[in-house]
Amino acid sequence: MHRLLVVANRTLDSQELRAHIAATVARGPCEIRVLAPSPTDEVDTASQRLARAVQSLSSLGVRVEGSVTDPDPVAAVEEALRDDAPNEIVVSTRPAGISRWLGEELPARLRAVTNLPFTHLIVPSGRSDRLPATAVRLTVLLGESDTHDGRPVGSELVRRAREHGLAGATLLRGIEGFGASNVVHRAALLSLSDDLPLVLMVVDAPERVERFLGDVEELVEGGLVLRERVEVVKYEGRVD
Repeated sequence: MHRLLVVANRTLDSQELRAHIAATVARGPCEIRVLAPSPTDEVDTASQRLARAVQSLSSLGVRVEGSVTDPDPVAAVEEALRDDAPNEIVVSTRPAGISRWLGEELPARLRAVTNLPFTHLIVPSGRSDRLPATAVRLTVLLGESDTHDGRPVGSELVRRAREHGLAGATLLRGIEGFGASNVVHRAALLSLSDDLPLVLMVVDAPERVERFLGDVEELVEGGLVLRERVEVVKYEGRVD
């Protein structure tokens, strides 16, 4: 019986990871244990992603166990190796420049603690180098003081937009405005601490924006969300 240890989080429910595991299962009897290392403030999201992955992999006709673990993937693997005896480890990440684990040199750190056969699967971010001529612009109006699990919602939305591989995201700070509460917020001359309006804008293909909307609905409790079709005239990166 081949025993496969899978380490993934953001890419857990990706088609690329499922296809790789399906190829392993096709070679013979297999059991799978999935580790989803996650920061404590993202455990709920990681648990939902893990549940989807376990259900999907179980449909391959194999026994699958999964758990959300210590946020350090190396510590999670070391603990798993004390409890189990896998034959192979598969680590799934986003590409370099996007993956936090690769920034922490995860593959090299894992090879330092185990001699097991090791596969590093890189799942494309889905980011497009070109936008379709007709794209969708998502505009989110919120307040500067809005937070989610202690984090500013505006900054968290930008972070998640990047994780989704969107073409770009811009967060703007207004100087005056009012919304559904009818309360006017304005920047004082000697203070920048007022609850000023923020505007987040993203532009991408409709299907990518649709996926990102789930995060918007999770994070934004009040405010205004607009979605509209736009014509892309130019989209080029800056050369530094």
